[in-house]
Amino acid sequence: MILDAATLNSKLPELGYKHLAFISYARARFRHPANTMQFARAVRQDPLRKRAEVLKSRLEEALVQTFIEPSVFSDSDLPDGAAWEAELAAALYSSVIVIAICDPVYFTDAKAWCAREWFSALEVDGRRPRANTFGTFVHATTQVPSNGLYPPWSTTQQTVDLSAMSATGWTGRSKPLREWVFGLHNHIQIVASHWITQGIRAEAKAELLNKTWPEKQEPTPKYPLAA
Repeated sequence: MILDAATLNSKLPELGYKHLAFISYARARFRHPANTMQFARAVRQDPLRKRAEVLKSRLEEALVQTFIEPSVFSDSDLPDGAAWEAELAAALYSSVIVIAICDPVYFTDAKAWCAREWFSALEVDGRRPRANTFGTFVHATTQVPSNGLYPPWSTTQQTVDLSAMSATGWTGRSKPLREWVFGLHNHIQIVASHWITQGIRAEAKAELLNKTWPEKQEPTPKYPLAA
């Protein structure tokens, strides 16, 4: 059952939920520029962060149909000088769902913070009651999982392939992605309605689980220079 918009907007804050979604992603590391042209490309904004920002923007546009000033959190929301570790943890635990934008670099040892967000989101998903098949952890990939770039244990979480979304927005192949964003709107409504009905409160935590990836990804993927 999906509750009406007025109930969703009034009850979610009462239960401690500050964000409708939390976006987890890995910041890309560029290869050392070999020439002036590559340098010009390398100083552009991180393409993985751009994907997170585009997804955040599109999802908030969809959610505004139901929610008043919907908040989708990403680390770009953190002000300069913030206690970012505590702020990230507090945001994750007070979000209705967590969306992991997974690139092969996400699962490398260099991205230990991604592991902490991943396993914290899985723990929350296992602890909170599901609304039918709708859980709190949503997995999206930037590349086709079948090419062997992802750990085998991670691909079972896959929900959608985001490879058709460029670093600057939707491409010509992106109709399924637009539909997925609007599907997320429905997903959030269902989960939020279930928790309001069950009286499930957000958790007040300021520290993520201290977990690392269970196996090393070999060879370590290198994210290409931004296009």
